[in-house]
Amino acid sequence: MEQGSQNYICSIYRSIPTPVLALDVSKKELLFSSGLAEKILGYSSEEFDHMAHEDFAAIIHPDDLSTKDETRLLLEKSQDGEVIKSTKRVKAANGKYFHFQMYDSVYERDEEGAIKKITIVALDITPEVEAKKNLEKAIKIIEKIKYKNSHDLRGPVASIIGILSLIDPTTLQNPEEKLLFEQLGKSAKKLDDIIHQINEEPGV
Repeated sequence: MEQGSQNYICSIYRSIPTPVLALDVSKKELLFSSGLAEKILGYSSEEFDHMAHEDFAAIIHPDDLSTKDETRLLLEKSQDGEVIKSTKRVKAANGKYFHFQMYDSVYERDEEGAIKKITIVALDITPEVEAKKNLEKAIKIIEKIKYKNSHDLRGPVASIIGILSLIDPTTLQNPEEKLLFEQLGKSAKKLDDIIHQINEEPGV
């Protein structure tokens, strides 16, 4: 590719918000980065270049190294134009891990068909992953509330209703006792209905 055309393509990639990488896999060299290292991860260009020589093993989460290897195997078997999708956690300069949805594709092979150069589009999905985690935490809290509502609160109310059912209101001679009995029964029934509504509320 002519230098002018290459510079033009690089300028287009740099204008895209989503980071794009070009790697020479055979030489373990970073050919191009549209800003993943500096803009998101906080590394200098020199640091990122050095990491490329180690295939970025130092910054990929240990649990995701097998995913990286699986992606490379799939790329070896991929057809021209085929994109291999994967999710990896990558460590930033401050020690925080970012979650990326990565789209790898081969754009040059050697005469024997082995991979020489690849492009990687890295979409930062950290906000979505963190939102999902927060949602899961909220669901757990709701489940605890539901459990307490069903057991810690429902039990005593059920006991009150049970005790009231054993009392024959006709045996109450004092008008104030009858009124108190009726009000207590209505309050217990109302509270019991509210507990049932909470338990039956969708998503609770």
